[in-house]
Amino acid sequence: MTASDAPTDFDAIGAAVFAVATAKGWSKVTPAEVAFHAGLDPRDVARSHPGHEALVDEAFRMIDRHALEGRTEPDPSEPVRERLFDVLMARFEALKPHREAVDRYVRGLPLHPMTGMISALRLGRSMALSLEAAGISASGVRGYVRIKGLAYTYLWVLRVFLSDDTEDLARTMAALDKALKNVDDIVAMVPGLGSGGVRNPFAGPGAAAAETGSGMEPAPGEGAGPDEPVMKAPGTDARPARTTPTGDEPEIEPGDD
Repeated sequence: MTASDAPTDFDAIGAAVFAVATAKGWSKVTPAEVAFHAGLDPRDVARSHPGHEALVDEAFRMIDRHALEGRTEPDPSEPVRERLFDVLMARFEALKPHREAVDRYVRGLPLHPMTGMISALRLGRSMALSLEAAGISASGVRGYVRIKGLAYTYLWVLRVFLSDDTEDLARTMAALDKALKNVDDIVAMVPGLGSGGVRNPFAGPGAAAAETGSGMEPAPGEGAGPDEPVMKAPGTDARPARTTPTGDEPEIEPGDD
């Protein structure tokens, strides 16, 4: 390994955190232990990462960096789902060498509620970075919805990843492809999301109802984008014809669809 190929101190610290967690458990992740595994001066590690949570945060920031490493500007002509697939698979590839440590981390969350809250913030940060890397805005109210939606998708696939023993992560890829397709299906079917010209929340900024007479006006400052197709459920432009004579309708309790 040449000097230019050597990991930065931050990468060395992040890798050492995962190494300590794998060998001894996450409770043993301390500045002294991490410094020993990384071959760094304990005083320097303690100065830059003064406690357990700072070290854990560095480990997951390292995953963020590696997942986004080498990425170029996203192609707006590529479907959103494919862009998200590429970004999230890069993340799982970055996690692969540290899967045992991640598995321990996930299993320990129910026993440590405060750690779970901190982890949720870390996950939100990572999903925001993933969205932006895919060319999708993570800002504002819509960005918040996108972050939450992508986080749920990621966590669902993470369960498969942690037990995926295939060399090329084939099971993880299949699960991710299915999960992202389900997002498209839900957006297209759920009233208020896919019907009536309302956009897919994972679509980038600027998507608006494109069909004349749809009854939907673009949000202020927004226009239609070529990479953001309108998600419409079939047949939503017209009210269905009545097939039951007036007065003969069955009684339906509110909420029964």
